[in-house]
Amino acid sequence: MFFKKMTLDMVFKIHIGWKIVGLLIWFLAFPNDFSSIFGQGLGIAIAVFVFVNLQNEKFYVKWIWYVYTAFTAGTFYIYLISEKVPYFYIITLPVVMTQLLSVFKIYQDEKYL
Repeated sequence: MFFKKMTLDMVFKIHIGWKIVGLLIWFLAFPNDFSSIFGQGLGIAIAVFVFVNLQNEKFYVKWIWYVYTAFTAGTFYIYLISEKVPYFYIITLPVVMTQLLSVFKIYQDEKYL
C-alpha cells in the first residue's frame, strides 16, 4: 500500500506543502482575516520546526507535535460540525490526515527502534 511505503520525511513534506497551499487559498479568499492567516503561518512554522528537529531525535519535539496534532484535529472537528465551508473539506482535511499519518509514522519508527 502507498501509505506504508511513505517515509516520515515525505509525509512531513506533503503536510507542509498542503499547509502552504491552504495559506495561499485562504489569503486569496479572505485577505483581511489576519488571525486565520497568522494561525496558518504559525502552523507552517511549527511543522517546519518539528520536521527539522525530529532528525536530531529530541524527545520534547515529538511531544510538541503530538499536542499540536491533537489541538489541530479537535479544531478541525469543531469547524466541521459547526460550518459547512468547502475550504475545510478541500484543504484542511488532507492537512489533518497527513498530520495524523505523521504521528502514526513517528510512533511506528519508535516502535521498531
